[in-house]
Amino acid sequence: MKRQIIKIGSSVGIILPAQEASRLKLKAGDEVEVVAEGEGLKIVPMNRIRPIRLRGLWKGVNLSEEEINEARHEAWKSFAS
Repeated sequence: MKRQIIKIGSSVGIILPAQEASRLKLKAGDEVEVVAEGEGLKIVPMNRIRPIRLRGLWKGVNLSEEEINEARHEAWKSFAS
């Protein structure tokens, strides 16, 4: 799909078509992981792993929100590789 880079404040961005965002169950404010892949980028939705689900995997282990988010990001990096 061909998209144009647009200026957003002092940054740049790409607007996803509503149909694609809906297909991926993405909405405004959701996080995505952007992974360098060769000469391009891969955009992976972060909504596939929720922190609340990660907490349930380690019952009795007290993890901070930051630790959970770091584990989630690392999991996606290895998944996207």
